Amino acid sequence: MPDHSPTICYLTAIEDVARSPLVRSQVVELLKTMAQKQPQWRWVLAALYPLPNRLRFRRELSLLGADLTAHDIDLAILPLFHLTRHFYIPRHWLPTFRAQARLASIWLARRFQPDIIHCRSYPATLVGSILKCRGHTRLLFDARSLYPEEGALAAEQTRASLFDDASYQNWKTIETELLNTADLTTAVSASMRDLLLAEHSNLANRIDIAPIITRTPPLVDLQRWRYEVRSRLHIPEDAVVVAYVGSWFQPEQMLPMLRRLATLLPGVNWYSLLLVSASQLAGTAFHQELAATIKKGTGGRMQVVALSVPHEQVHANLAAADVALIPQGAATRTPPQIRRARSVLSIKFTEYLACGL
Repeated sequence: MPDHSPTICYLTAIEDVARSPLVRSQVVELLKTMAQKQPQWRWVLAALYPLPNRLRFRRELSLLGADLTAHDIDLAILPLFHLTRHFYIPRHWLPTFRAQARLASIWLARRFQPDIIHCRSYPATLVGSILKCRGHTRLLFDARSLYPEEGALAAEQTRASLFDDASYQNWKTIETELLNTADLTTAVSASMRDLLLAEHSNLANRIDIAPIITRTPPLVDLQRWRYEVRSRLHIPEDAVVVAYVGSWFQPEQMLPMLRRLATLLPGVNWYSLLLVSASQLAGTAFHQELAATIKKGTGGRMQVVALSVPHEQVHANLAAADVALIPQGAATRTPPQIRRARSVLSIKFTEYLACGL
């Protein structure tokens, strides 16, 4: 590719670029489509990836690199030290992450000299903002969600990494820095844009809406899939199926809702359909354990089917369901809770609606 070709760099941070079905559908497949439409540009997928995962999933990364190369897309894996699985970075890790962000920005500038860097999430945009300040790169801040509010809420939802009040305030300061540095910031909903503008009214012309969308299958397909999937999974036709789809699943969040359903309507033949990502090797055991946990936690009043499916099969499997759930934990810090609830528009939500749930 000629040296003068515009270079577009899509940057992720901490996410599982090697194995996540969400990253595969939202990032990898998107870049393939863009590279096909704009072959005169140079396309790069760069990932700040935890070092332990970089060592464990070498084969998966190699396969991803080969797949991207076949579509004229470069893959760059930048190892992250110390930070392993914590997407929400508390204040005591921020200096370490900032130091690595500087190193990553220097390497990206020298290796690719990107004309545009598309940064997925707040942590990734920390790298992009440093790179923009070093040169002439245009920065797209793909916010995805209200990261400070989501991190503050995660503290009450027992995820591994917690935001205390100081961490929350630190990230609010960083949010202001990123919004002022970016050439454009995208929000996933009008509510999210309104919430950002409420604190940053001077940036009205630099915050745009890039809504989460999904394909809506024809009704005839949904009806056919409902019959086929229920038959394959041995779910009776009279069962009421409660569905959840996601990259992870926390039983302690879901169990109270499932118990309430089973208690309020005890005469219903309840089934829970859990479409949860798992590695190929651990998949069967993981899903069996998950199903046993939910069945035991509901006192045996709810049968459970847990499995992983490729992203393109999510709609077909959701068609077997009647009700869909999005767990939302209670928070003691009410403002972050309310702000996030108003702004969130997840892939699973649009997929639920597309399947008539």
